[in-house]
Amino acid sequence: MTNREVESVRRTYEKKFYHLLMRVQPKKPDLGVRVLMKRVEGLTRTTSLSFEQACARVYQEVSQRVERRLKLLESCPTGSRKLAR
Repeated sequence: MTNREVESVRRTYEKKFYHLLMRVQPKKPDLGVRVLMKRVEGLTRTTSLSFEQACARVYQEVSQRVERRLKLLESCPTGSRKLAR
């Protein structure tokens, strides 16, 4: 991949991560995106995954965690939702 292509993938996944994180309303979504992108960079260094493959893997993992969190919040009574966060 060229640098231009990598930057395009990076911008795309930063937006995807941001929108995914916003589903659980974090206090600092931009920080969350930076942490996830660091995880992607770590994966590309320690595995044979391409940058795009690493982004997809991290996105899939975080998406599953977000879905579990949303199900947990749905099952909580309204007053105790803050405790579930």
